[in-house]
Amino acid sequence: MTGNNAEQVVSTRSRPERRRRGRPRRWVLGLIVLVVCFLLVGWVLLGTKQGWIETPVVGKAAWLQESALAKALATATPTPEPTPTLMPSEVAAQFIPQLQGALEHKTWERALEIMAIMQAVDLRDEQVRQWSVTTHMQYGQALVGAGQEDQAQIQFDEAVALAPENESTLLWQDTTQRFRAGREAYNAGEWDAAIKAFKQVQKRIPDYSDVFLRLVSSYHRKGEAAIEQELWSVALDSLHNAIERTPDGDPSAAELDGLLSVAYRGQGQVAMEKENWAAAVEIMTEAKEQLPKDLDVVDLLGRAYRQRGIAQQEAVKLKPAKADLEMALTLRPGDEKAQQHLDRVEYLLSKKIEIDISKQRMYVWKDKKLVYNWKVSTGLRGRDTSTGRFQVLDKIPMAYSRVWRLKMPYWLGIYWVQGIENGIHALPIRPNGSIMWGGLLGQKASYGCIILSKAAAKSLYNWADIGTQVHIHQ
Repeated sequence: MTGNNAEQVVSTRSRPERRRRGRPRRWVLGLIVLVVCFLLVGWVLLGTKQGWIETPVVGKAAWLQESALAKALATATPTPEPTPTLMPSEVAAQFIPQLQGALEHKTWERALEIMAIMQAVDLRDEQVRQWSVTTHMQYGQALVGAGQEDQAQIQFDEAVALAPENESTLLWQDTTQRFRAGREAYNAGEWDAAIKAFKQVQKRIPDYSDVFLRLVSSYHRKGEAAIEQELWSVALDSLHNAIERTPDGDPSAAELDGLLSVAYRGQGQVAMEKENWAAAVEIMTEAKEQLPKDLDVVDLLGRAYRQRGIAQQEAVKLKPAKADLEMALTLRPGDEKAQQHLDRVEYLLSKKIEIDISKQRMYVWKDKKLVYNWKVSTGLRGRDTSTGRFQVLDKIPMAYSRVWRLKMPYWLGIYWVQGIENGIHALPIRPNGSIMWGGLLGQKASYGCIILSKAAAKSLYNWADIGTQVHIHQ
């Protein structure tokens, strides 16, 4: 071989040998670098976990992302399965047990907080809406029970906004509005408006708040106001309504009875001042039924009976007069005026004049004993004497008839017919002084009057009193 070729051969053999000699060095160096990286990463992770190194999360993540080793580790770590994503309605439903517990324990602030969370998650969900309505309604009803109607109104308004067609929410909203209106009217002394509102509330929800007591109080105050204005009928009506609604034993019952007595006596006194005795008796009789132990009521009723009895006596209605006067004395035993009139009425009732048309006879009675028995002449056919129960209305020693131009001695008037008074009298005297019907006693002959002989008429005239009963029958 030439020199050049020898150099070439030597040169050719020496390259692999040089590569083999340099390869172990590079491999060792790479291994050392890898071990150092592992140690460095382990030290960083351990230091971060133990708190030695406080590297911001973002910095750590960026460093790891830039690290080739981190990429290798991430590739080696298994990927966890993804957590299922819940629907908003499902998230809201998880709060229902907590809300139920808050409602059961009446922890209203907590219930409202949970309700707000559920609404924030999904207000459009029907279940959330229903639970929201329930929360507002229960809280509002609790506020009503606590007498906080204004705050309750807010809750019911919220419930109606969520369920505008729900009958229950509308009922409580409307009832609360009416109650508050009644309360305002009561505070302003507008009793009629207050009564109207509270009655409407009680009709809708009978046990709403304290509506029962407020209604009773409204009637009570209206009665008081009416008494001050002397509006007795209004006062009586209002007080009766209050008393009917007041439980037995209630402390206000005695005050109501006192006001009722004042109202009855006021109305009764007005009737007596107008001499409307029948009305006075009726009013005070009702008062006594309501207030049987009220001595003022009893006294005024006794006076009303006495005055009506006297009026009956003056109208010659003796039996009704007797009954009234006896009642007056029962109620007021020491009433001397009532006793005097009763004595007179009883005396008049003890005397009776009886005319039997069929027998043409007169019977005069005193204490059911026959005093006189005389022949009479009654009216002719077509001018018949009226039958019935009458009394002596007036007494005239010598009456005169312009119609018949006759004098009628010892006149006792007993009834009127078409503007003409008929009565009992002696045989009439003509203008020339002659006596009519002298021979006809005992048979029908007169123009309607009852005719007696002069002697009998005089005796009867002296015996009878105005008011003496007269009974005429066939």
